[in-house]
Order: sequence, then C-alpha cells, then structure tokens
Amino acid sequence: MDINVFKIKVKKEKAIKMARGLRSTFMGLSNKKISDVRMHYVEVKFITCNLTYRPNFIEKYLFKDNEIKQQKILMIADGSTCEVAIVSGKPNIVSIKNVEENYIQPSSYSDEIMINNCKKIASRVVRRNMGSFAEVDFEKIESCYRPYWLILYGGERGGKNPKCIPVCADGCGSYRSF
Repeated sequence: MDINVFKIKVKKEKAIKMARGLRSTFMGLSNKKISDVRMHYVEVKFITCNLTYRPNFIEKYLFKDNEIKQQKILMIADGSTCEVAIVSGKPNIVSIKNVEENYIQPSSYSDEIMINNCKKIASRVVRRNMGSFAEVDFEKIESCYRPYWLILYGGERGGKNPKCIPVCADGCGSYRSF
C-alpha cells in the first residue's frame, strides 16, 4: 500500500536509546531485553477551518471596533484517540511505497466526529483568547500517516502481549502554550 507519511527524523538507534531512558524504569522494564523494534504508522487528519468572529462588548463600545474578523486555522486530529491540536504548519510529508497492511493503523473515528472536535476546540480557543464567540466552518480534510517506532520488551509468554513503548519517529511533539 502506498501512503503519505511525515518525514522520519529519529533513527532506530536513537529511538532505542530514548526507550531505555526514563520511560523504561517507570514501567519496570529496565532489566528486560528488547525483543523487537519496528515501524508503525498511525493515521492523522489535517483539518482546515475558517473562523469568523465578531468583536466583544468591550471592543465594540469602548474601542469602536465593529469589524467582523476572519481567520483560517489548520488543526491535526489523531486517528487513534481523536485528540485535536492546532498546528502552525504542515511538517515535511514524503510518500512511501509498498507498506504492509499490518504496520498501518487506520483511523478509528469517522471524519464527522473529528470535524466536530475541531470545531469545538477552535471555538473554545477563540473564546478564551479573543473574548468573543466564533462561527467555525469546515473547509477541507487531508489524510496522512504519522510514523512511530515500537520498542517491544519481552516476548509473548503465556498468551500475554509484550510491553510496548512507542517513540515518535518524526521528531515532533505536542507542547502546551500558556
């Protein structure tokens, strides 16, 4: 299967080093051997929305600002958890050919649910930052895959799955801005 993925920036050796760090000690995996390291792709959606918002009461009467403002925002929705975040721009995307089906995880949620979550988050952000309510209109949706290194500890013993630590292979992270 041919897919579009984020450009891979974290090498396999660095992912193993990151997994052996602080995470493995908290999970009780510091003395266990790594049984397998493999690449896994999770579907994400880029959703573009148009925001239209009017000035709030204070802006309207004190500053005489009656202008209706419009803005276009780009959001990313994770296909496995339906979590939504505002992004400043798209990362570098490359095309990969002949990826096996069992290494690809398609989205567990429909496009409708992801779009509704995007609208909810966008209106909440505008309300908190601008002080006014926004009308959010959906423009377009694009599908892409995000690469992860899966570091598996221990083999399958007694019908139990091995423990897994995922490491983002694209080098991106999600950060809160206050």
